[in-house]
Amino acid sequence: MSELPDFITGADIIKASGGRLTVPLDVAGDMAKGVTAMIRRYCGWHVAPVVEETLVLDYDGGGVLTLPTLRVEALLSLTVDGVEVADPEWSRAGDVRLGARPAKWQGVQARVQHGYPVEEVADLRQVAVQAALVGLASPMGVVRESSGQVSIEYSRTGLGVAGGLALMERDMRILDAYRLPRRA
Repeated sequence: MSELPDFITGADIIKASGGRLTVPLDVAGDMAKGVTAMIRRYCGWHVAPVVEETLVLDYDGGGVLTLPTLRVEALLSLTVDGVEVADPEWSRAGDVRLGARPAKWQGVQARVQHGYPVEEVADLRQVAVQAALVGLASPMGVVRESSGQVSIEYSRTGLGVAGGLALMERDMRILDAYRLPRRA
């Protein structure tokens, strides 16, 4: 799979700041890359856009294989232990019925088209913009600045910390809709 596009661009971040963010475009672009990587890591898969990819997976022999995706457009091919499965039964959520077959580590290859079209993940993109803005608002981690009677307090990403690359609780609640279930 070729390199995936980021969910947002540096220009998206600067535009969303309403002109208040005064960082160079390349700095905002680096933050867009970092935020995209953080969200994909949190979700456990690429999420968007729709891509064609060959997945190499372990199979426990339990009858159903769950692909690491939440949205399958097409299951293009499936091989188990080197043997192609003709007309496999699969769900859009990423489950494939394999029936009784021996368990095998890395024994399944599934070529799939999967992911969400970018226009369907506006909430995820908004989380990315918000996380980037918070991260860039105080790049040195300053919580509060004061001069005379004027005081500015920045969004906190943790106890006594502002700025930096972090997902807030509200962000994680939105992203949970795109997050793969954790395996035991």
